[in-house]
Amino acid sequence: MSNTNTPLDSISFDHQDKDLFLLDNLSLKADAIKHSILPRMTVIANELVFIMNQIYGFNILEDSSIVKSPNFRTTKNRASVKLNYNYCISGISGVRKNNYWIGFEKKNSKTANVLPFKLEFNLDDSGLFFMLHNMYLNDWKVESLNKLFHFTIANSALIQSLLLLSKSSPSLFYDKDSAPILPFKDHIELHIEKEWRELIYEGPIIKFPISNSEIKSLIIGALYLSPIYLAYINIAKNQESNFEEYVKLLNQWLKTNPNYFTEKVDPLTEKNIPNIDLESLDLKIKVMQGIRWQVFQRDLWRCVSCGRSSEDNVILHVDHIIPRSKGGQDKLENYQTLCHICNIGKSNKDNTNLRNR
Repeated sequence: MSNTNTPLDSISFDHQDKDLFLLDNLSLKADAIKHSILPRMTVIANELVFIMNQIYGFNILEDSSIVKSPNFRTTKNRASVKLNYNYCISGISGVRKNNYWIGFEKKNSKTANVLPFKLEFNLDDSGLFFMLHNMYLNDWKVESLNKLFHFTIANSALIQSLLLLSKSSPSLFYDKDSAPILPFKDHIELHIEKEWRELIYEGPIIKFPISNSEIKSLIIGALYLSPIYLAYINIAKNQESNFEEYVKLLNQWLKTNPNYFTEKVDPLTEKNIPNIDLESLDLKIKVMQGIRWQVFQRDLWRCVSCGRSSEDNVILHVDHIIPRSKGGQDKLENYQTLCHICNIGKSNKDNTNLRNR
């Protein structure tokens, strides 16, 4: 039932992905994040948008856009510079538009053309998690930022329910003059009084290795925060938040789609038991630790069959040229880079070295 335009079912993160963030080779790290990690993170964000479109009945990307970080922008003077990237982010934030976000103003009284909040997925060496947060706060008028806090106070009970269901926690602050333990609403009022502008809701961290089912559970967790995000968007447009309506629509969707990512299989029905091709298990065998990035780098981060790269919205895989079931060895020369489309089309009985075509 998920978005068939994206290979979500093939997305996972293993210990090689974790170790990537610890590499000393900054050039290799940047290329691997750009061509391998970030495309998978973008698939996750796209799936979130796809489901939100179903739930709320409109195109989320009319007011929001997919945001990615690092963005790997370069200049003529810094085209070859590789920074030490220790994270990868993909999510949604308000679209960049002039004179559109009339509900938010900067200190120079200019209307915002970007917004200081986003709903995102974050991957680093600690694992994968989602969060809804604001950022870049020094440029904003206090009155604009306080709109988010006043909205939170007015809807604190429902927001707390969404946080509990998403297994998220808010980042709440206190000082020597305030009590550490306060009702949620009072904590937000303290933020306004003290002019503490950060408002962060952070989900649980899934540690490596991160399975496909765990990624799907995080997407559902992020969905619980989507009514808050959409309310922020409306506030930024100087409109009613429509928060309760969004919660109502989410409730309806959750009741009619209780197992959105789960195929319903009757364990007693023999026809639902798949035939197992032992030779196809070669596709599941992990590539030797650390060699994946060498294969991608040697093949210039492109599929050796069709030539597509991450810029063409494909996910890269390492393929055994000669399957292990046919005597293929775990050596660099027996690996080749294939995109997820070509990898599906190549049988494990096909010994073609596509790099030599």
